[in-house]
This record gives sequence, structure tokens and C-alpha cells, in this order.
Amino acid sequence: MSFTVRIAGVFASALALLASAGGLSSAAGDPLIGKTYAEASSAVASWNGTPKISTVVGSRLATDDCLVSSWQKSSALDSAGNRQRYIFLINLNCNDLLASAGSPGNSITSPVGQHQNELLKSAEWCSEPEQAEYAPCAPFCARNEGMCTANF
Repeated sequence: MSFTVRIAGVFASALALLASAGGLSSAAGDPLIGKTYAEASSAVASWNGTPKISTVVGSRLATDDCLVSSWQKSSALDSAGNRQRYIFLINLNCNDLLASAGSPGNSITSPVGQHQNELLKSAEWCSEPEQAEYAPCAPFCARNEGMCTANF
């Protein structure tokens, strides 16, 4: 009898792990998380919604450059008692994209930190005078305004 209970316990544990893994993978496909506030606001507007900043962590970046850490639809009621369906409450992280001495931000070991570190390395490489003629540097520097010191 105890063998049957153990098998049932293992099956229940496996089922619980599978159920929780689905929640983790759904965050990866979220349409707003990881986007800048400017990008998220544009997306919400295209859904006929109104973005509202709910919380802000940090103060290093301009509001449009802050990253969306989470969001939810408003559950508030208006003065007539109707639910406000098209209000999106957005939580922002306005710390630097990459932490450095005396400046809070993402760890270089995090996915966002690794991505930012690669961008900084590419910008540094494209800013070297001998790379001025390298064709991919001009569009890279245009996409990442302010990161490159070379004039294209």
C-alpha cells in the first residue's frame, strides 16, 4: 500500500512542477515586460488603452527609457461604478541597464545585464576610428542612440 502512495505522490509532484513551469514560460512571451515605457505606452495605445505608471523603482533613467517590470489591467471603478477596462497600470524599473560602482542596475550575470554588456561592447567597437567604414556600425549606432561616439 505504501508503494502506491509513493507513486501517487511522485505523480502529484510531477504534475505540480509542470503546472508551475507553464507560468514561467508565459512571462517570456509577455507583450510589455522588458520593453521601455515609451514602447509599452505605444503598444497599450494601439490596444485602445491608457497607460498609467503605477510604481517606479530607481531614478537613473528618463521615464521613457525605464523598463517595464510588470503590469496589470486596472480593477478600479469610475464614479458611475463601471469598471475601468482600458487602464493599464505599469510598474517601471528606472535603474541603469547595467550596474557599475556606485550606480544601481542589472547584474552582468542577468539576461538583461548580459544583453546590455554586449551592446556596450559593440558600441565601443563601432566607436573606434578604424570602424567608421564598417557598414553594420551605422545602423547599430542609429538604433542605439547615445551609445556610440563615432559620427555616422
